[in-house]
Order: sequence, then structure tokens, then C-alpha cells
Amino acid sequence: MLPNVPIASLLVEMDRHTGFLDCFTHAGGKQARSPQLKRNLIACLIGLSTNMGLHGMGLDPGFWTPERLGS
Repeated sequence: MLPNVPIASLLVEMDRHTGFLDCFTHAGGKQARSPQLKRNLIACLIGLSTNMGLHGMGLDPGFWTPERLGS
């Protein structure tokens, strides 16, 4: 039986092992990456994949805790 894990924590851990978030590129070709980019990518992935949308993710204060995002 597997333990329940928050999806954000799972994505952070997957990125640590595989670096999959580095494969996302800016549509305009921007090279500089802000420190919050990975956090924002994870929020977008969760928001869009769960049909919460980006607005819904912005309304969820529990998502933005450092513990949940591995910061």
C-alpha cells in the first residue's frame, strides 16, 4: 500500500530525479529563468490537469506553502 502524497511534492521529487521541468521552454525563446519558474510550472501543470485552472490554483493558499513545493 502506497502512502498518500501531495501531487506538488511528487512533481518536485520527480524533477529532482529526472529534471523534466528543464525541458519546458519559453515560447518567446527567453533564456533567463526566474527562481520561481519551477514553482509556477508545477502550479500550471496541476491547475490545468485537474481542471481547476490557473485562477483556481491562485485561490488555493495551501498550494503555495514552501513545504509543499520543496523550497
